[in-house]
Amino acid sequence: MRFILVRHVQTLANKENRIYGRLDSEFTKKGYVQLEWLKRELACEQVDAVFSSPRPRALSVAKEVCEALQLGTEDIQVRSELSEMDFGIFEGLTYEEAMERHPVEWESYCESYRNYKIPEGESFSEFEERIEGFIESLEDEDITALIVTHGGVVQSIMTRLLGLGPDERWHFRVRPASIVEIETAQGYGILNRLVWPREEK
Repeated sequence: MRFILVRHVQTLANKENRIYGRLDSEFTKKGYVQLEWLKRELACEQVDAVFSSPRPRALSVAKEVCEALQLGTEDIQVRSELSEMDFGIFEGLTYEEAMERHPVEWESYCESYRNYKIPEGESFSEFEERIEGFIESLEDEDITALIVTHGGVVQSIMTRLLGLGPDERWHFRVRPASIVEIETAQGYGILNRLVWPREEK
């Protein structure tokens, strides 16, 4: 199977280094430039299925990419499992604001980020479980799947497909508008591509 993983383009929250998963944020000017790059970069791909997070910042990119691929938006399979992690009480805050407003919870999260369930949100382990469920739903397929989602989701899918542990995710920098291509055969994954638009001068 061939996976083409796409992270949504830059948003204002990305630019301001805010923590957000369930919340949404508008694209920046740079984000719209990245969107055009994504459409050009993916226009010649042959894909059998398109999946997207339901979050507007990802779904809107999926729709634009489908247009570039001459596919209808009705071809997009929206999957809730592809949503970014829900950061609960930290949503919308910068890291500094989270530390100041919720010092006890922030310390607990930093000490055990995999198992600590963020108040009003979820734990990293719960997040990983739903990503695992999505991947398992495709394991018997022999297709090229285009998946438009979020940075954390892309990292989780990468480590799972490449046979790495969850903590190995930090070795991969997945910038906004990144494209990751992984091929799998008999449970073995090969990273073929990890690219993103050139930074503006």
